[in-house]
Amino acid sequence: MPALLIECAFCDSESNMNGYDCEKMAGAIFDGICKMFDIDNNIEEKLNEIRDENLIYVGQDFRIK
Repeated sequence: MPALLIECAFCDSESNMNGYDCEKMAGAIFDGICKMFDIDNNIEEKLNEIRDENLIYVGQDFRIK
């Protein structure tokens, strides 16, 4: 089974930390894994017109294809 261990940055000062962008780093890791395993990384799909896909409440109806 493949494994991956990543050290994203070694930050020993405030200036190092200021240049660190965790969202950009996570995106690059995601893109690299998708490219390695030939996976489509288009995640721009909307969930049944849900305004905020990070907020799902009890009783909300949606269908996953």
